[in-house]
Amino acid sequence: MLNLTHTARAGRRGLRLGRLLHRDERGMAMPMVIGVFLVGFALIGVFFVSLFGSAKVAATTKASIQAQAAADAGIAAQVASIGESGNPCTAAGVTSTVEPRYVVTVDSSNCMSPSNPSVTFESVGTAGNGGEATVQATYAVEPAASPTITPMDTVGFYIGSVNRAFNGMKFTSAIDPAPSFVVASGDFECTGGGTKIPGDIYVANGNAKLNNDCLLSGDLYVRGNVNDTTGGNKAFNSIHATGTVTLNHNLGISSARGSLYAGGTVTVGNVPVVLDSIYSGAGIVVNSNSMNVSGRLEAVGAITGSGAGSSPLNGKKFPNSATTPKNRVPDPADLPGWVDYGFDRSVWESAGYTYEKWTAGSTNCTKAADLWGNASFWQGIASRTASTVIDTTACTGQIGVSGSLALKSNLALIVKNATMPWGATSLSGSGAGEKQFSIVTPDANLTNGVADCPSGGGRVVFQGTSVTTSVKVNVYTPCGVTISAGTLRAGVFTKDLDDGGSGGTLDITTITLPGATFGGVTGSVSEGGGGSATPTIKGGLMAAPISQRDLG
Repeated sequence: MLNLTHTARAGRRGLRLGRLLHRDERGMAMPMVIGVFLVGFALIGVFFVSLFGSAKVAATTKASIQAQAAADAGIAAQVASIGESGNPCTAAGVTSTVEPRYVVTVDSSNCMSPSNPSVTFESVGTAGNGGEATVQATYAVEPAASPTITPMDTVGFYIGSVNRAFNGMKFTSAIDPAPSFVVASGDFECTGGGTKIPGDIYVANGNAKLNNDCLLSGDLYVRGNVNDTTGGNKAFNSIHATGTVTLNHNLGISSARGSLYAGGTVTVGNVPVVLDSIYSGAGIVVNSNSMNVSGRLEAVGAITGSGAGSSPLNGKKFPNSATTPKNRVPDPADLPGWVDYGFDRSVWESAGYTYEKWTAGSTNCTKAADLWGNASFWQGIASRTASTVIDTTACTGQIGVSGSLALKSNLALIVKNATMPWGATSLSGSGAGEKQFSIVTPDANLTNGVADCPSGGGRVVFQGTSVTTSVKVNVYTPCGVTISAGTLRAGVFTKDLDDGGSGGTLDITTITLPGATFGGVTGSVSEGGGGSATPTIKGGLMAAPISQRDLG
């Protein structure tokens, strides 16, 4: 018989056990739920912290990127502002006007180095929300090459040598830049008396002596030494010498802020001197306490002398830091040489001249030899209305041209030697247009490129001759030219020149003769010439910086 009582009792015990087990499960779930909740809350907190932290980091990063980009843009803008033709050595720093901004400063203290010229740009970039970055870039400055001589069809002035020291002779020119003064051999000496030369001077094989008041508006290039031996004011744009440079007297012209470049020692006496810079392939001896250098003193050797520590020089000395300065004196082979020019009748006739020849012993030769009594004779020739070239080479003795000559047409004289006597000659043009008065002594040898004065030839002499701007004078002679007193407007190509001791004025113009191409110089070299106060070493930036770094 089934025991229902036992079975019922067992079922009640199982029901109680199930209820107990259910209560235990509910007790265990609560901590688990709380744990899951806390973990989730923590994760949510981390999420929000991460979210807001990332936003802050992103804002900081954005400011940093903007500032860095602005600093980089400043360097690029600075380089672009200089361009191909600008001078980085005198460039001003650029600044942007909108955010993000950049401000660039320029350090050109090494720009004048003859060995490794460079310029440094420092750009500070700022973002509108406070970010800042600095970039520093150093660019090599392409130094000017050795002076480049630019040939031209007509040269204003050429001399083989200076026959005697200039004493107060003045040179002027309306040509811009002024034609250069080429001394192919021998020394150049300027003894003062207010001597003025507007263009560059090239002393190809000799020394230069600057005495008394010697005022040079251009650059002086000397393949030798430069010596200032006696007192008086000196002025120059710059001096380039392969040898030594000695300055013993006052650079008394306030605009004389030139630079010195010397392969040898530079010596400065106890005199007031104002200069942009000095570079020496040896040493620098400074004995002046009133010497002021706005740029640098740089030497391979030491900077010594009683004035080496004077206050105008403090902070400007860079001794023992330079390599030998770049040779900026052109090789003689690069300068224009002598041009052989003869007389070809057909060439002159093709140029519109009527040819006339005087024979030996003729009346014309006799009258032309009368230096003082032939004024009316020459006045008659000057009144011709057709351009005329007269061959006087068969005449013996000297051709003397005198009188107040009003040229109605062009007049050319082919001579062995000629003179215009003291105070007896003036040239002016009559009628419209400029008239040309030419004197030519043909070279005796047209194949050797050397000045060969013909047998019986002599100097062409201008003594007190005055020439108005309506006449241009052309002079070619391998025998030499003397210009004594007076004012002569002329283009000159000659073996040598002197001033007759009286210091005239030569207004230099171009020389134009039929069938002739004279090698010459324009007066413009790669660093510029003719009175510029710009530092001499200059040029464009090299394509890429030699160093660039972020300074933070």
